[in-house]
Amino acid sequence: MSPGRSCVKYSYIFKGGIQNITYMCANVNSTNGCYRQTHPSGMVVEACVCTSRVGLIPCNGCSKSQCAVLGWALCLYGLYQWLNKYRIV
Repeated sequence: MSPGRSCVKYSYIFKGGIQNITYMCANVNSTNGCYRQTHPSGMVVEACVCTSRVGLIPCNGCSKSQCAVLGWALCLYGLYQWLNKYRIV
């Protein structure tokens, strides 16, 4: 984390499902809060801003337990998709 920068999490949402999430540190006009913009296509872009302390873990990350649960959920979803592709389930 660099002085004068904030952590930002961009979420791209379409029809209620998250398409992509991007984490970065950037120079922004706000230091905290979430902001949404809906495009004519229906895509919603949400930017959540938070300010971290220099030298510490960025505030837009996740705890080890949250990351572990998300990792397992993605693995199980991928396995389900693979099994469904070959009509095993």
